[in-house]
Amino acid sequence: MSLSLSHTHSTRALLFTHFESLLLTSHMNYTADLMMAWAWGFTTLFGSVIPYFYGFYMTILLIHRERRDFEDCKRKYGDDWDKYVARVPYGFIPYIY
Repeated sequence: MSLSLSHTHSTRALLFTHFESLLLTSHMNYTADLMMAWAWGFTTLFGSVIPYFYGFYMTILLIHRERRDFEDCKRKYGDDWDKYVARVPYGFIPYIY
C-alpha cells in the first residue's frame, strides 16, 4: 500500500493512502461493518424485527460519525480537506454515498 503525506496550511499533516483513491471511499471499513450488522439480522430471515435493530443502530451511528468526521476535518484542514475530498469523493460506497 502506498502512502502520501500532504503537508497542510495548519501544523498538521494529512495522510492519504492510494487504496482510498482506488476505492473512492474514505471509510470502506464502515461499509464492511454495515454489511456485517445487516447480515446478522438477515440470518434470522424475517421471523422477528429484533435482530434488525443492530443494523439500524449501526447505520445511524456510522452515518452520523462519518458526517461528524467530515465536518471536523473540514474545520481542521480547510482547503486541504477539499483537495482530499476531490481525490476521495465518497464516504462508504463508491458512486452512491
